[in-house]
Amino acid sequence: MRWKMDRPEARLVESVNELLDGILLVHSNNLNIPALILLYAGIDFAASLDRHDPDSNVTRDDFLSWVEKYLLPGNDLRCSALDLYSARCGWVHTYTSKSRMVRSGEAKEIFYQFGEHDNEEQLQKSIKNPSVAVAVHFTKLFNAFRDGLDRWERDFLGNPKHLAKVTHNSEKLLYRVHSEDEQ
Repeated sequence: MRWKMDRPEARLVESVNELLDGILLVHSNNLNIPALILLYAGIDFAASLDRHDPDSNVTRDDFLSWVEKYLLPGNDLRCSALDLYSARCGWVHTYTSKSRMVRSGEAKEIFYQFGEHDNEEQLQKSIKNPSVAVAVHFTKLFNAFRDGLDRWERDFLGNPKHLAKVTHNSEKLLYRVHSEDEQ
């Protein structure tokens, strides 16, 4: 094996594609909650590369900002950035949908639908109190994330200062180790 030394932008592209492939692979094996957790980790990852201070930790505000700017525009998700952040906290930290923000009424609980058929509308109608919960189909959320990554890429490629920030923040990404078979 050898280290493949590429420019930071190449590592970023490789990392994003590997993450998307991982989410799809896990989801295609009906491991829905692990796929969901990987998706939320992916949003954290993108938000971490978009933060202004590369030496700071990724914050709730970084996550919310990235979701509001890149993931939510142009899709029909019923949830807010705060609902998604709350869901991320619940699933990543406790493997449940009941985050502290849901329990306190600060955010809506997200009920997920998985599978090929989109019955999100039917699920939404079955929610007794739509002010406390919202239905989301996993595929819609995944597509919104992928589209958000595309918008983010166009944004930073079109803005030299933004590109410099993302590139700088991605310099710490691990290099992928390639086996002799992959050469």
